[in-house]
Amino acid sequence: MYAKLAQRFPLYTAIVEDISRMLLDGKLQPGDRLPPERELCTQYNVSRTAVREALKVLVDKRMITILQGRGATVAHPSSETVTESLGTLLKLGKVTPLQLAEVRRGLEPEMAALAAARATGRQLKTIEGWFRRLENARSTLDEMAGFDIRFHLAIAEAAQNEVAKAMLTSIQALFHDTVSSGY
Repeated sequence: MYAKLAQRFPLYTAIVEDISRMLLDGKLQPGDRLPPERELCTQYNVSRTAVREALKVLVDKRMITILQGRGATVAHPSSETVTESLGTLLKLGKVTPLQLAEVRRGLEPEMAALAAARATGRQLKTIEGWFRRLENARSTLDEMAGFDIRFHLAIAEAAQNEVAKAMLTSIQALFHDTVSSGY
């Protein structure tokens, strides 16, 4: 299954590309375990250093997770990468809270329309429950922000659009952090 690598340097990048390709081709699925380091060394005909460096890069890209004693496992996709990227841009001043709000305002009506068309009865009840909590909230700004996030994420879940859900999840998390820190 694992390809013999062409002589390119550094070798770890070829391993990263090969495993990434297998993920994109569906040969590796979230939850699948990668072979142990020794076996990867043999299959790729490289040193343990090259394999370890490749695994480090794949962890940094959030494509795999490594647990001590359990080895490397293909990660389940999440919005954390988008959140971290936007968070970095926000901290560097390349993105402003106003820009996040503009994107949120653009996404939310479409998400609501999709949710209205696709939501299950249970999802509609969840959305309504969070809306009622938000509407009746008389507590701290932090708690209200938490209700707001849950309300909008329930809509995103009901919309059944993973791209928009990842974007909205990221924007919501950054909004909450911004409100909490008094940006």
